[in-house]
Amino acid sequence: MPGGGRLLVVRTRAGEVRAFDPRCPHTGSIVSPPAKGIVDCPTHGSTFDVETGDLRKGPATAGLTAVPVRAAGDRVVLG
Repeated sequence: MPGGGRLLVVRTRAGEVRAFDPRCPHTGSIVSPPAKGIVDCPTHGSTFDVETGDLRKGPATAGLTAVPVRAAGDRVVLG
């Protein structure tokens, strides 16, 4: 499983559930919890869009890796 068994799970403004590998693609550090629409890497300051995982600011050169999930009632399941 990505992220050593950990996932960054978010709910978008539209109510969709999305998940990402929580490792920064720059160094593999675990990113911080989302705040104000941004996810940041505490190691070198890369930032990512909370809803898409897209890179906003480097030094990372790629966004967070999406992991397919779906909502099943009040649970989030892989796939």
